[in-house]
Amino acid sequence: MSRPQSARALYFSAWIAIASSACRSSAPIDRSSTATTNANATGAASDDAGASAEPTAAASDAGTSASDASPADSGAAPSALERQLRAMVASDDAFVAAILPTRGLSVIEYLEAPPSGRGRPTRRAEQLCGAALRQRARGLRDQITQALTRAADGQDILCEAEECTVPGMEYEATKRFRFILADDGAAPRLESIEFVSEATMGDAWLNAARTHTNTALATHRRTTCRTP
Repeated sequence: MSRPQSARALYFSAWIAIASSACRSSAPIDRSSTATTNANATGAASDDAGASAEPTAAASDAGTSASDASPADSGAAPSALERQLRAMVASDDAFVAAILPTRGLSVIEYLEAPPSGRGRPTRRAEQLCGAALRQRARGLRDQITQALTRAADGQDILCEAEECTVPGMEYEATKRFRFILADDGAAPRLESIEFVSEATMGDAWLNAARTHTNTALATHRRTTCRTP
């Protein structure tokens, strides 16, 4: 009876040995390969996310550059008023032609004293007609050109309704150009050029400057140019 039991024990021992040998001979798991595969999958997902994020970043950059750019940089067309300003500085004839002969041109100044302290504030208002207007045309054209150049250099020019404004800074006047708009769609006519110290000035000064400007304009609008 002992021999059959011993044979059975040997059979199971041999089976266990064969199974153990098969397990040892099988290839080990390549953990580095698995890690690489997982890393590649993660990297691919990251690249996909980056690719989808890039247009957003580009759009953000484009939006920033568009908002910071001047009209010339962004390619935006200038307004009709700005086009008229640029056209009228081409020559004395173009300048005079852009002003109604019967209205003339108001040149208004309300300026703080120079920084040297040797001068006094300037308060002046003139209505230029005919020969006087032509005589001053070159100097006024130069002042408009300087304002447009400074606007292009970063001060900007704001045109809306019936006026264009180039903001000033301390000891540099704000330049304001008022126009008369035609009902028939003709080119706007320049009504006034105003040089007013506004930057760093207090409310009392600004209110006085506004009163000076409005009073001069009201007076000139009631006065018809008679000089040919």
